[in-house]
Amino acid sequence: MSEASAQCPKCHTPRNALWAIAPRRSFAGTTDRPEGRLVLNNPPDRKVGIGHWTGGYLDPLFRQGMHPDRDYVGGDMVEVRQNTAAHLGEPNLQVVIAYLRTRPPISHKVESKKKPS
Repeated sequence: MSEASAQCPKCHTPRNALWAIAPRRSFAGTTDRPEGRLVLNNPPDRKVGIGHWTGGYLDPLFRQGMHPDRDYVGGDMVEVRQNTAAHLGEPNLQVVIAYLRTRPPISHKVESKKKPS
């Protein structure tokens, strides 16, 4: 699987001043989305990414949209999960999970930005 075939970097990667994806920080998470929502750090960094999630946690994320803490995905990820991830066959889902596990860890803490009142 290549990043060209995956849609994940479009939302999970910080952008530069010209709104282009920052390729060296692919999947690092961001709050730069137009709606200002937190988008998680996906590389397997154990502290700020998904490195502490087992494959068993990634399967329910893609199938039901459920995080390990029993919360559910929100924002654009709801549509991604419903229209794409939930329809992947088991072999394809395992390829996606394996690909996410092969990404180099990126220690990049992403925190929610408070919206102005």
